[in-house]
Amino acid sequence: MLNKNYGFVKPVITETHYVEGDGRLLGATIINPSGDWEKSLPKYEAQADKYETYGCTTFGSTNQLETHIKYIYGTEPNYSERYLYNLVNLNPPGADPQNVYEAIRKVGVIPQERLPMPDTLEEFKTPRPMTEELKNEGKGWIVNFFFDHDWVLSGTFNLEKLKTNLKKCPIGVSVTAWTEKDGLYVDDGEENNHWCVLYKIDDKGMYVFDSYDHSKKTLSLTHNVQYAKRIVLYKRNPQEQLDNIKKNFIIILWTYVSTLVKKLYRVGGEIISGVFSLRN
Repeated sequence: MLNKNYGFVKPVITETHYVEGDGRLLGATIINPSGDWEKSLPKYEAQADKYETYGCTTFGSTNQLETHIKYIYGTEPNYSERYLYNLVNLNPPGADPQNVYEAIRKVGVIPQERLPMPDTLEEFKTPRPMTEELKNEGKGWIVNFFFDHDWVLSGTFNLEKLKTNLKKCPIGVSVTAWTEKDGLYVDDGEENNHWCVLYKIDDKGMYVFDSYDHSKKTLSLTHNVQYAKRIVLYKRNPQEQLDNIKKNFIIILWTYVSTLVKKLYRVGGEIISGVFSLRN
């Protein structure tokens, strides 16, 4: 029987969420035909070394992001889980993954050294609210990277969907932690209670990178993974950034000119009305 929640809160998926197949998420193309991301996994970081954070959604999402970047660009970033944790005001029992991925999309990420892991949970839960300085630093990451996400699974397990999408990115998944039978982790009919990264599937099982036990774990091929997130990430083209700046400038200028014209038109109308009043 389950006796622990690791921080996964079952999402309520609405029409505002992107779901695979709805045609709204562009750029999710095959970049790793093998579907094996093991060699690009990041450095292990524990979500509950000195204290329990219930932050599996922040640790899982950053691990997914770091793996993706390492595979594509050969660099090894280390992003701050504490930053995302406080951006979404995470508290027990945890967080809906959607909120964490949206925080990345809207406010970006920052390096681990800017908000390192402290000795106490009280310090880990700071700053809250997040400082504007650090948020602006995170938004600087968005200037350089395009990031988006959608649901691959939204409540129902589908092994083939997971296999197909592993060719496009490492996948954030909800799992049932942790009951082991014959060397494989099974769900035992229990609900998902944890979020981690799926990095490979073969004939033996589904392989996840976990934020506990310094470990990679192998799930049974029938483990009831109910929710899964894929991501799209690429460096923005400098010309595209310049075009966006120009576009935003034109919008601001047009708004200013339109407002000015409306004011002049109103003032002109009032002057004309005053003249007619005097003549009458």
